[in-house]
Amino acid sequence: MFAGWRAQLAAATTPVARHALLGAFAADDPRLALEFARSPAIPEAARYATICDILRVWAVSAPRESWAWVQQNSAALTPDDEMPLEAAFFSAVATQDPSLVLTFADESLSDSRGTHIAFAAVNALLEKGRADLARQKIEDWASDPASAAAVGNGAFQAMALHLARDSDAGAAGWVLALPASPERDAAAVAVAAEWANHDPVAALAWAQTLGEDDGRAVAMGRAFRVWADHGTMPAAEWLLDHEALPQGDRLIAEFVGHSEVVDRSPQTALHWVSLIRDDTLRRKGLAAVLEKWHERDPATASRFLTANGFSSSAGVSSGPH
Repeated sequence: MFAGWRAQLAAATTPVARHALLGAFAADDPRLALEFARSPAIPEAARYATICDILRVWAVSAPRESWAWVQQNSAALTPDDEMPLEAAFFSAVATQDPSLVLTFADESLSDSRGTHIAFAAVNALLEKGRADLARQKIEDWASDPASAAAVGNGAFQAMALHLARDSDAGAAGWVLALPASPERDAAAVAVAAEWANHDPVAALAWAQTLGEDDGRAVAMGRAFRVWADHGTMPAAEWLLDHEALPQGDRLIAEFVGHSEVVDRSPQTALHWVSLIRDDTLRRKGLAAVLEKWHERDPATASRFLTANGFSSSAGVSSGPH
């Protein structure tokens, strides 16, 4: 069935020539070309990239028809470690008709893959320089709680992080101007974490201004974790200067529980845990550090447990006795 195409590909001696041939196949008969891309004629390692290349050609020539194919096949064909087929499709369509990208995304909100589709649509517009359209659409979705929930966190976060490239404060202001929703709060957390990469003090100061219902604790925890991962001592000094903060204990627990500090230095992690004032939270953090330490280095952890009054058999979960 594909003998002629296979022979032409075999005769093509450069990647550019092969890419041109695939484009010609796609222009001639895109459905057959996609079947060809899924056949043994294409090495498995190159199969998904080939499908995406063919799809981009088809998306430009027949967006409605190719979109229907994407919706039917994306879940089955997209490898776990790759962006979904919608990303390749929207990248092509956004170049020619960016408004159509949003039409497809709107039509798909009730679909089981609506969240993935909205995220891919927003990313495609941002990559093609149409942040204005992406921003307006996010604001439209945000005005309706049902739409915001269907869109999910990813699209909101992508837009906020794009704005943060120009101004962290600008992105923060845009996020807080959106109607309250879990998706808006997730974007606020993303802004705080990104801000903390280069100005953690400002990021934490902004996060403190959030209302409790606006994700203040989560935003502060994420910003602090980013900072502490980059530089433990400056973060520790800041925390000591702000130990009266009601979120202080949770900031430490968040950092120790979700960073690599336990893997790098269990003793440092234990020092952090010792700063937690709440007895229950401190004992829980201590048990978590000791359990993780015991899993990766049981001999050293056991010596520590014994030297510090823990039961070697139950100490990792019960604490000292």
